[in-house]
Amino acid sequence: NTARIFLVYGDAGLGYFGTTEVRKNLLDKLEYFVKEAQQQGIVVIVTPGVHNYFEVEPNKKFYQQILQRLASYKNIIYDIQNEPDLEAQHIPSRRETIVGWCNSIAEFVKQNDPGRHLVTIGFSGLDLMVNGETELFNIDIASFHLGTPSAYLLQQRVVTLRDTLEKRGFQDMPIAIEEIGLCSKDFNEEVRAQKFKELYETAKKLDVPIFIWWCLRDIPFDPNAIDGDRINVEP
Repeated sequence: NTARIFLVYGDAGLGYFGTTEVRKNLLDKLEYFVKEAQQQGIVVIVTPGVHNYFEVEPNKKFYQQILQRLASYKNIIYDIQNEPDLEAQHIPSRRETIVGWCNSIAEFVKQNDPGRHLVTIGFSGLDLMVNGETELFNIDIASFHLGTPSAYLLQQRVVTLRDTLEKRGFQDMPIAIEEIGLCSKDFNEEVRAQKFKELYETAKKLDVPIFIWWCLRDIPFDPNAIDGDRINVEP
């Protein structure tokens, strides 16, 4: 009942949407997808793909176009970025800039979205939330990703995050396990299915309301290079 999709940041000359023929009509494609999903009762998590955290104002213009186009749809959750904490960990000199970007864009979306949709940030782990760097008052859902079959780690993360949210005064904020990715190169399908089931049962016992399998579709290059599912590349 949920699809999470990415939008690629383009250049200003094309309204921040696309530098190739494939991307020029991205806003139209996005709205078509969201409209079809709404008719089928599917929630769409929209994740804009921004790659330069030093470009705050151009990024806001990019987001503004998305917010305006999707204002009337009720089936939207905005995920303002995918795993910004990974770059912050790998390049410590950029950490302050990345944290500032996340807080600034989250505030911008909350203040400028005429549709008043829910907002989250698709963190890989918990660091930026546990350390207090992420300003939670512009976030509606606390999200993290999991790329391991460890039910113990899943439980540990949920308990730690709930404790953090309570200490910071956001004890009622829902938690989303926004990506569960187990590579098909590492597990055969039977084993993989069993591990997914164990993770699901753990999340259910922990009363986690949002739990999303990572099923990659429509990838225009070798799917086996991606940590996700084996897929066929189709037109």
